[in-house]
Amino acid sequence: MKTPTLGQPTPEGEAALEAFLSQPARPQGTLSLGEVRGFLFAIAAAPDLVQPSEWAPFIFDGGEPDFEDMEEAQRIMATLMSLYNEANDVIRSEGKRQMRGCRFIEDPLSNLEPDAEVSQWSRGFAAGHSWLEESWEPYLIKELDEDMGAVLMTLSFFGSRSLAESLLRESGRPDASLEEAATTFRNLFPEAVAGYAQIAMVIRRAVQNAGQRFDNAAQQPSSIGRNQPCPCGSGKKYKRCCG
Repeated sequence: MKTPTLGQPTPEGEAALEAFLSQPARPQGTLSLGEVRGFLFAIAAAPDLVQPSEWAPFIFDGGEPDFEDMEEAQRIMATLMSLYNEANDVIRSEGKRQMRGCRFIEDPLSNLEPDAEVSQWSRGFAAGHSWLEESWEPYLIKELDEDMGAVLMTLSFFGSRSLAESLLRESGRPDASLEEAATTFRNLFPEAVAGYAQIAMVIRRAVQNAGQRFDNAAQQPSSIGRNQPCPCGSGKKYKRCCG
């Protein structure tokens, strides 16, 4: 089999990865392909770049994947990287590009079954976000934090029936049935994917702009008066900004 490129994942590459992940030889907590998709979406959105050497072991529950040979290792890792790139494309598009791997079944409650595609995706996403939760904290000001809470509830809802029931109780709608809630969250799901991506991009742009202001200020001569406008362009006095 031809090794997939690091662009878009191929059906052959995904089939090989799915078979590899499901083999009994893999560590017990190895993620399924559906869980990997959700997990990598969370990883790609993280405020701080997470290297493959950090996130790949998580997929195999911290154990060794035990590849047969170098060719298999290259094929599997290339497919994982292509899935990561695909998730990153969804993030950069702020949800305008469709997220694959979280398809819904018509019957709302069937989406809570462990093998349902969106249930697997939600479990992987929740695991990824929880793993990196501390990295978000410095960036989530009040407005973003409130938005993030609603987004996380929606994207995690279908992870399991017990989780869905717990979230329903916490939502302040004790009279709503689980089926009604599943229908509501199914309708909100695409908007939540976009919302998570948008929050990620807001943070990325803020970090990038802060870095540019710092670089610009560092290039200025040190003779700037403390009461003069800061050269970074913030509009503040130098003494209250980069000075």
